[in-house]
Amino acid sequence: MMHINGISGLKPGKMSVYKFTRMNPDQTGGLKRVYRAAERTAGRLENIRDLMNAVGRKTRPELVSMDICFASDRSLDQLDFGKKLPIAELRKSKVALHKRDGMTPHIAHVVRRVLGK
Repeated sequence: MMHINGISGLKPGKMSVYKFTRMNPDQTGGLKRVYRAAERTAGRLENIRDLMNAVGRKTRPELVSMDICFASDRSLDQLDFGKKLPIAELRKSKVALHKRDGMTPHIAHVVRRVLGK
């Protein structure tokens, strides 16, 4: 809906993390689990920017829940990360898959492409 309405992304601003976790789809509860874990390790999270810093996302707060969902996806458990993956190759793979499919690919597909599986 944001894209359709020409909104490029939410501004982190000062919205409370509590409100943010309530407004984002999070069927698996991953966002709430990460929020609680981040508070235990980083201290009280006052706003969305604090949460984004805790999870390492620099832009697009509306995609934090998606990142967490992808990161906990069981398809990643089926991949063998026995060697260090080159970031440049991962980026190249992501761009190629995005170009082919017209959407940001799942990280498991990106890694499989780099590993040749």
